[in-house]
Amino acid sequence: MNIKEFKNFRNYELTSLVIPQNTKIIGDCAFGDCVNLKNVSFPDSLKIVGKSAFNYCERLESIEFSPLSKLKKIDEFAFSKCFSLKTAILPYSIERIEKQAFGQCFELKKLIMPEKIGFIEKDAFLGCHPKQILYKNKEFSNINKFLEYFEEEKKEKLEDIECFEK
Repeated sequence: MNIKEFKNFRNYELTSLVIPQNTKIIGDCAFGDCVNLKNVSFPDSLKIVGKSAFNYCERLESIEFSPLSKLKKIDEFAFSKCFSLKTAILPYSIERIEKQAFGQCFELKKLIMPEKIGFIEKDAFLGCHPKQILYKNKEFSNINKFLEYFEEEKKEKLEDIECFEK
């Protein structure tokens, strides 16, 4: 099952959303501008979150993918301008985070992600001010490369960076 690239849910008055099991793709702009959406449950089967899929979901507070998730790609602007987003928990399976995927998520304070991701676009976290980054790995070998994705003044505000094993 795929939620195709159409805007039939755009501006919809959703407050909570459970993406059905067996969904592999959330298409471009699928839930953009759902300004009342606060939480989303993602199935383990999901592989791609499309361009601007949740763009301008202003009240979305956190996103979490299970450790069993098959998510490979978060496309450009997928969660951009989710102004209330405070926590993002990304799965081990993630391979690509595209341009401004989390752009202008000004309230993003806690980011949990695997240390080794194949590709992160340079401005994937543009405008974010994380205070805590947790790596799902026990090695810090890639920390300096990851910090390049944040502007200099943002790096100085980081209060906590730690790793933990799977």
